[in-house]
Amino acid sequence: MATALIYNAIKAKLVDDLGAMYPVRDFEEIEEILAQSGEPFLALEESDDDTESVSIGSPSANWLRDSGTIDVHVFVPFQNGLDPARQIADSVRAALQFQQFGGLPGFRTITVGQPSPGIENSGLWNSILVAVDYERTHAVATA
Repeated sequence: MATALIYNAIKAKLVDDLGAMYPVRDFEEIEEILAQSGEPFLALEESDDDTESVSIGSPSANWLRDSGTIDVHVFVPFQNGLDPARQIADSVRAALQFQQFGGLPGFRTITVGQPSPGIENSGLWNSILVAVDYERTHAVATA
């Protein structure tokens, strides 16, 4: 699971850049959102993560690399077709490509994938998926 710092930094960036136009929600709320919303929205989901030792540092700290993927699901009402979803996905890509997050030293997005088919095509909603790969290298204290 991505650390809360990483997940929250990516979510905050999307809220800052796109939140005025599209609500940014957690994927865990998806059933509630789909039942209530009638407008396009974004839902973030942790997809993949890994932590590896990069090097043994000083006696008091080691370097670790956290890496993984956070999926950004773009949902649009079915009657709107997929063109609005593609446009929103392009906005997500522009907001997150090659970002370094000042509040988290060593944290950056690596790649923001091309939009791909999403999980929903229900006759009520369409979705497109944008996968965001990240990496954070940081020191942690040893015991």
